[in-house]
Amino acid sequence: GMTVVIVTHDPGIARYAERVVHFKDGVIVSDEQINGKADHQHDV
Repeated sequence: GMTVVIVTHDPGIARYAERVVHFKDGVIVSDEQINGKADHQHDV
């Protein structure tokens, strides 16, 4: 398998992920598994 880590402030980019972790002041405030992720056939 392969793991790719993307850091973004753009929710449109984050919707391509299977998991989204939100940080505030260096602390994890939420960790979400995304079920209805975007179609990976489109360019990011």
